[in-house]
Amino acid sequence: MKIVVVVTSVDLRSRLGGMPAYWQLLKALYETGNEIVVIPYLGRAHESLLWQMRPSPLRLPWEVRHALSKKFLHRRSGGNCGFRERMVFTLTKMLTCAIWRKYLLKVVQSEENVDALLFLGLPVNQIQGISRGIKNKFNIKTAFFEGDVPAILSRVQRG
Repeated sequence: MKIVVVVTSVDLRSRLGGMPAYWQLLKALYETGNEIVVIPYLGRAHESLLWQMRPSPLRLPWEVRHALSKKFLHRRSGGNCGFRERMVFTLTKMLTCAIWRKYLLKVVQSEENVDALLFLGLPVNQIQGISRGIKNKFNIKTAFFEGDVPAILSRVQRG
């Protein structure tokens, strides 16, 4: 089975909650005879002997956005966002989704006989609709897995 996996990051130093578990899952998928193509959502694509790597289409823009947002976009007390913050997040969401949709379509087309597309730990609101489009066009299975649920619960509870 050939599986294209989009994972939050492949850098174990990234301190993203689910990263070690995602590595173990990818390793288990490989060891059970699956062909794995991994694409990091954030950061660089590090070479691996276990799976094929593809670069993130947004590595450089994300690094720039992250640096700028840390410097200029501070959340106000109480968690409320100002106009600038909402504008940046809305534009990011729109551009991110469009770029990832186009990139994943290209990857699935160029890889022969992809059986499944797996999303590990991604912000689902930023990739909304991509899964449905690929599923309809190529008739492949798609799945989402969130391995860092406790970190997102506080945001869900706030509303």
